[in-house]
Amino acid sequence: MKPDKALNMESNGELYYDPDTDQPYDVTLTKVDVRWGLYGLNLTYKLQVVYHKGRDLWLLFNRWGRTGGDHQHQQTPYNNPEDATMEFKKIFKSKTGNDWLNLENFQRKPKKYALVRNEHNPEKVLKKQKSLLRKFNLKESAKSNLPEYLRKLMKHISNCDDVSKLSKEYADESYMPFGMISSENIVKAKDILAKIRAIVERPELKHPNNDQDTIDSFEKVGELSNEYYMLVPPSRYSYERIRPLNNITDVITEEGAIQLFTQLNPILKIMLAAQHRRNDVSPLDYCFKALNCRLEMMSPTCHESRIILRNIHATSPGYNYPITGILRYKRDDETYMDTLPEKHLLWHGTKNAHMLGILSQGLQVDPFHSDPTGKRFGTGLYFSWQFSKSTYYTGVHASKCILLCEVSSNGYHYPEKNREYSEESDLWFRTRKIPDPKDTVTMPYGADIFQGDLICDEPNDKELLRVSDNEVIVKNANQAKVRYIVKLKEQ
Repeated sequence: MKPDKALNMESNGELYYDPDTDQPYDVTLTKVDVRWGLYGLNLTYKLQVVYHKGRDLWLLFNRWGRTGGDHQHQQTPYNNPEDATMEFKKIFKSKTGNDWLNLENFQRKPKKYALVRNEHNPEKVLKKQKSLLRKFNLKESAKSNLPEYLRKLMKHISNCDDVSKLSKEYADESYMPFGMISSENIVKAKDILAKIRAIVERPELKHPNNDQDTIDSFEKVGELSNEYYMLVPPSRYSYERIRPLNNITDVITEEGAIQLFTQLNPILKIMLAAQHRRNDVSPLDYCFKALNCRLEMMSPTCHESRIILRNIHATSPGYNYPITGILRYKRDDETYMDTLPEKHLLWHGTKNAHMLGILSQGLQVDPFHSDPTGKRFGTGLYFSWQFSKSTYYTGVHASKCILLCEVSSNGYHYPEKNREYSEESDLWFRTRKIPDPKDTVTMPYGADIFQGDLICDEPNDKELLRVSDNEVIVKNANQAKVRYIVKLKEQ
């Protein structure tokens, strides 16, 4: 924690901590009402007591304005901390209706500001850092003992800028740094979104009328939307109307934001700890050890490598991918359903920023997703036998990774034209061309991998739905495990 940027006191100011409780006099408040005025109420109020070392004064700092937009601020000097903190407590009481000394039992009051709860960090050394998450300075850190291929990989997947960029669309870092949204708030936000989803998915609300039940339903959605935005203040509505979450598209977008924070918080904790220990151990080495996995660079001429390269060229003809390495991956604590009858090696693409989380925790089924094209067939883990298809989801990086995963199923459902399919089924979407199944190879651990050139697929059932690119979706995380990491350069 540090003085607000608007004070411009990075070098000669520090937050004042209560000498008895070690609690910093630093709080962020928010007030949201989607039904207020033309653009909705979406306000942030920042309050701090800062000690000015050069002038030996205690400053009471206030900053307020629309969340994510331009703010006003003022500072009032005091000759002693007692007077500054007394005024701090008065303002906190007037804004929230709560006592500062009873912060743990904070209760939100009608028409008052709510408390933005940050993730508690027990390491005092971290809470006083100038920046929560910074790019690793490898030149001033302990020397890495990793082999060169692992150093390069860890550089690419532990890039602080890549991780931070994913959060900026959803959170205003000027008052709520990425990774500081509390786990408690995330759980509460998920619960509220589930309640909103249950309302907006009612059949009668898809074609609403003006009866009292419909009016009451939308009033309830407005109330729940206010509660949600109080927990996760939305910076992307800084210059536009903040809307109640009246339709399922808006709900899905917010679910995607919450899921993003859920997925990236463990990554942030690894990177913060690596940053803290940089004088004792290289950040790259620390991040790699935290993965709790084994990675082995394979020879490009070994049998496994030749099979994988053949699959890439067979499933994506016409593409010339600059492959820079293939790594064998293994985690001992994986729970994988290896008794299911159908097993295939399939591709999964993801951005570099997600790699630390996947390699440390395994693939996770994402029930929420903000990108409808990325999850257009519902909840599940998405794969493809097409290498080129999976590269779409890696983003733009100088060097990136594609995962080759073992995927198991008890049997796939092949969707048909103009017919609904069960969301509980594993899905395999057919394409007009498929790898020749006669040239399929079975690996020693029992998974099939396609090797044949593409041929026209002419199934007996003409009603099968055909898509331009193959999609394979399984519903449970324990139906898939990462087997290989293929590194390639951006073309």
